[in-house]
Amino acid sequence: MPTQRVTQAQPVADNQVSTSTASPVTASEAPDKPSTVNARQRRTRRSVFPLAALALAVVMIGSAAVLTVRHFAATMGNNASTAWLQQEPALRDQAAAWVSQQVSFSAKVACDQTMCSSLSQAGFPAGQLIMLRETSTDLTSSNVVVVTPVVRAMFGTSIDTAYAPAILVSFGTGTAKIDVRLVAPNGVVTYQSMLGQAINQRKEDDATLVGINGITLSSTALDQLNGGQVDSRLVYAIAQVASTYSVHIVGFGNVGMGASRGVPLRYADIAENLPASQLGAMRSALAGLGNGIRPARTQDVTLADNQTVLRVEFTAPTPSSS
Repeated sequence: MPTQRVTQAQPVADNQVSTSTASPVTASEAPDKPSTVNARQRRTRRSVFPLAALALAVVMIGSAAVLTVRHFAATMGNNASTAWLQQEPALRDQAAAWVSQQVSFSAKVACDQTMCSSLSQAGFPAGQLIMLRETSTDLTSSNVVVVTPVVRAMFGTSIDTAYAPAILVSFGTGTAKIDVRLVAPNGVVTYQSMLGQAINQRKEDDATLVGINGITLSSTALDQLNGGQVDSRLVYAIAQVASTYSVHIVGFGNVGMGASRGVPLRYADIAENLPASQLGAMRSALAGLGNGIRPARTQDVTLADNQTVLRVEFTAPTPSSS
């Protein structure tokens, strides 16, 4: 019979076991067979690729955000952007309140997204707001533009040189300043060339009040009329009631600071030196005037010298100046 060769395992000496410091090798730590290694590598590669793609996307998004901030800072300047961020909310609220009170609700007002939201919240009709975006290239579809640092970054100096040469009011200073500006529909060159004509026309209109019986003027008011500074709507409105009521004009003005030369004065302060019944009748007469010369509001105002006057006020823009 053929014999079978049996290979016997060699015994391990006792002293080898007792002196070994290596930890026992478990099945999970045992060396992999080649096929097992390849499978694990494939699984590892499949799990790593999505993580790498996600990490790359995060880096790209972060880079884009950094570039956006850098672009904004480069456009406005680091100091400009810091000043704007600190002052902008308060200045924006002030500008929104002014526009809602001082600009006609029939006017179209251009503004950036945040400013438009503030204007709407302040009560200005949302349908009259024209929202400006980064792709906006023109302002002539509006009558008034609220120039925030954001809008300034969009249009640069073209706001002053091409679209909106006259400031109605300013809030703040420096790079954080917000201007409410009058848009020239036919361009700045035409506006500037016609400004002198408009002032001369107002001089003629304003002279009407100087010669009306029943109207007296302070020296300040007289100088303003002689200079053609007063909105013609005020002249016509006061002339209508002066035939019935004695009127003493303390002065003319605009609400707010920073108006450009040539922007007409839109309110008149009339001394309340009449009996209360006559003052009430004068208010009613002014409120009953026809379109075009009916004041936007009449209200009692206390001046710096503690004198109380009846303020007769029209909203911007003045028709002849727009």
